[in-house]
Amino acid sequence: MPSHVIKIDIDDYIDFDLIGIVSSDKDYKLVSRLNNALGVDLQRVDDSELVVGKNGKLLISTFKNDNENFEITVYKNKTEDFLSTNKPFLIPELKEYDYFLKFGGESDLVTKEEIIEGLKNINSVQLYREIDVENLGSKYNLIN
Repeated sequence: MPSHVIKIDIDDYIDFDLIGIVSSDKDYKLVSRLNNALGVDLQRVDDSELVVGKNGKLLISTFKNDNENFEITVYKNKTEDFLSTNKPFLIPELKEYDYFLKFGGESDLVTKEEIIEGLKNINSVQLYREIDVENLGSKYNLIN
C-alpha cells in the first residue's frame, strides 16, 4: 500500500496582525471596553489550551468575534493556572504585555486604523504596540 505524505506549511496560518496591550483591567472588563470602542461583539469562548514541555499546559482566557471573512481574538498573556507549568505566558518573550489582540481577514466591520484609534480612547489601556509576528519566536502559540 503506498504511503501518502501531506506537507503543510504552518507559516501559511500566520496571516494576521497582532497588538500587545498593557492594561490592569480584568479580561472581561477590557473586552467590554473593546466592544464599545470598536463596535464589535467579542464573546468568551473556551480557554485556549497550550501544551508546554512534557507535562505542562497553559489555559489562556480567550474572546472572539468571528464572522466569515474577519476574526478578532483577545488572549490573556498569563495563565491563571501557575501549577501546571513554570512558563506561565502565552508569549514568554513579551511578558510585559497583559493581552494580545489578534486580527485578520477582510472586513468592513473594523480596520486596523480603527482598532488603534479605539485603543487610544480606552483610558485603562496604558500601552499598546503592534507586534511583528514574523519575528516572534512564539508565534505558533497564536494559531488556533
